[in-house]
Amino acid sequence: MNIWQGRIVGVLTLGGSAIALAAIVSGVPILTLRGLTLLIVSIFAVVFVYGIVVGVLIIEKAEKSLPLALPFWLAQVPVFQSAWLSYGLYTGAKFDVLFQSDLDISFVWSGGAHFTFYLFPGDAAAVGVNVVAILVCYMIWKNRKRRF
Repeated sequence: MNIWQGRIVGVLTLGGSAIALAAIVSGVPILTLRGLTLLIVSIFAVVFVYGIVVGVLIIEKAEKSLPLALPFWLAQVPVFQSAWLSYGLYTGAKFDVLFQSDLDISFVWSGGAHFTFYLFPGDAAAVGVNVVAILVCYMIWKNRKRRF
């Protein structure tokens, strides 16, 4: 992976995870977190802490940083919503392509970080992918055995 690719992946991973974790921590005092909601928010907080650690390792050019980053970025590829479950996760940037149940296609671009996990949201069905995450996964996979 060339130096600029490593910097981009590292900044997207570290920066996006830090933004998401800050948003979670800043929202905790105003949220009433009980039971399943507390569990879900805690799981995503751990995911973002993992992203911060991996982002630092990538920026520091640690030897095993890319294989550690792959599962983190693979978790950001799928986006789906239904009447029973909705899921989406991104750090740094996203460009979602969503195929909706009414045969409509939508495109969503955003920067920063965000996670969505709802049980029984009542949404119309849609399934899609985060194209930015796919590109990052490709760069990581292609360079997983190389050094920076």
